[in-house]
Amino acid sequence: MANQSAGRFIRRMAETAGYAQTPDSELLARFASDRDETAFKVLIDRYTRLVWSVAARVLSDPSDIEDATQATFLVLVQRAGRAGDRSGLGPWLGGVAHRVSVRLRTRSRRRPGPLGDVEPADPLPAPDLSWREACDLLHAELDRLPDCYRLPLLLCYVEGYTRDEAATALGVSSGAVKGRVRRGCVLLGRRLSRWGVSLPVGLLAISTATQSARASSCPALWTPVSEPASPRVNELAQEVTRFMASKTKKLTAFGLVTVALVVGAGLVAGFSPAPAHRPVSAAPVPRAAPPAAFLVQHNGNLMYIAANGKEEEKIDPPAWNGSLSPNGQRLAALEFAADIGRAKLVIRSRREQDESATVPLVFGQPGRSGGHMVWSADGRRTLIVETGFGDKGKREYAHRVYDLITKQLTDVKLPDGCLATGWSADGKRFLGDVRPSDDTVRVAWLSAEGAGKPEYISPDDEIAYGGRLSPNGKRVLYMSGPKPAKDQQAKIRLHVQDLATGKRTPVDEPGETHGYCWSPDGSRVAYTWQRSLEKPSEVPERETQLITADPDGRNRKVVTSRKYEVPENSSGRASVVLFFSVWDWR
Repeated sequence: MANQSAGRFIRRMAETAGYAQTPDSELLARFASDRDETAFKVLIDRYTRLVWSVAARVLSDPSDIEDATQATFLVLVQRAGRAGDRSGLGPWLGGVAHRVSVRLRTRSRRRPGPLGDVEPADPLPAPDLSWREACDLLHAELDRLPDCYRLPLLLCYVEGYTRDEAATALGVSSGAVKGRVRRGCVLLGRRLSRWGVSLPVGLLAISTATQSARASSCPALWTPVSEPASPRVNELAQEVTRFMASKTKKLTAFGLVTVALVVGAGLVAGFSPAPAHRPVSAAPVPRAAPPAAFLVQHNGNLMYIAANGKEEEKIDPPAWNGSLSPNGQRLAALEFAADIGRAKLVIRSRREQDESATVPLVFGQPGRSGGHMVWSADGRRTLIVETGFGDKGKREYAHRVYDLITKQLTDVKLPDGCLATGWSADGKRFLGDVRPSDDTVRVAWLSAEGAGKPEYISPDDEIAYGGRLSPNGKRVLYMSGPKPAKDQQAKIRLHVQDLATGKRTPVDEPGETHGYCWSPDGSRVAYTWQRSLEKPSEVPERETQLITADPDGRNRKVVTSRKYEVPENSSGRASVVLFFSVWDWR
């Protein structure tokens, strides 16, 4: 057996000896045109340690690291003919390895741990969930940096290059490296601060030691091109290949910035950096939220109104039915897509309008469907709630969760007729409108998994709907009133209910309230309100007031108001005209 292994080793050395001095670009061309496996073996020999090291900085399980390494080379196999001149093949492979590893890291979060007496493959202590989520955020945001900023950061902070060495490697001046690193620091810090990332330096040092140990333990790894890869490796490679094919710019990432070196070394602070071997401590980046403002809908379009009620900021392109993330930095709203004639969900940064995520809707028919969004407490996910009409003309509901980090959509199955309006802080329950009968609607808790019976909050002798949870999750704001007698209109008012005690207090005056929300700290409530009219046909103009009040209805203050002239038609004038309503306050 030993003689056979030695023989294979000698034959392989003889095969690859003639390729030792051949440039990467020529080896890649030979493989792409002639399927020269020996040329590909040489490339694997040259770069396995690099690819393994990048994967090991992201992943903890050795089997995951090995799969990510194999998937990276499989991407190279699939894109060899389109790779062009790869004189910088190492940086390209590092970028592919990073993307493969980030995707595999997301999948591994959902895998169950070892059972019974089976020991985990990696005995190193795993960090807590908040740490893991922060790492995931960092990987995702780093991957989104433009290459002209990302590569200097990687060279200086991961590879330990001096500024002059990085300049030589990149073919630019030392001053250019300094400027790009400064700008890259600012961009990365801005992206991280939007998510409120703040990590202790001591924990970062532990992470660095852990990642370095894994990265230096690369085994001898070789899988021939002709040997079939596992289904998981194939799937990973295909996913990343599709992603790369959709991009128009060249991928040039080199390695992975670890959490310790990026945050702990002060990259997010935006200063002129020292190389990685001369670490500099830095304070956590403070959360920089936009000034608090009201998100209102005026004549069908969303806009911001300052807290003093004076300044306005229109949202462009026009959007409706919006919801702000808990930290107020992202807006999820519906927009009309003229190219397909349907509505779509768009999630935008409140300050950087060019950054957005678009999600297609289940229904989206103008005038025949509706929808709103509910954010998770951490602002990472949004629940997309839709209503529309099916093929048989019956009203239907759709609930899906969109993850802003993984870009994945997940269907949520709730009982028929239920409409979610809130999301508990632990993510296990939705607040929603539930119809126990055709003539009744109540506010209740629903399991996020769709199992079990509703846990009702509002009284059973009332109509109640539209629950909005307070920022601390201890109170709920909703519309409610006694069930009306036959042929009579319900008298509905806005109430706040304490979830612990069940105590309920009306907030608004008798009238017509439509649109309401909590203040960012939960100390106030905002709502839009019209006076009730006995003879609406005789009043040609309507006025809606934006009012804030304490949760018990005291200290009401009119922030601003809008008027609307109501044209008369064959049936007279409507008693309530919904032309101005508040949607959020952040």
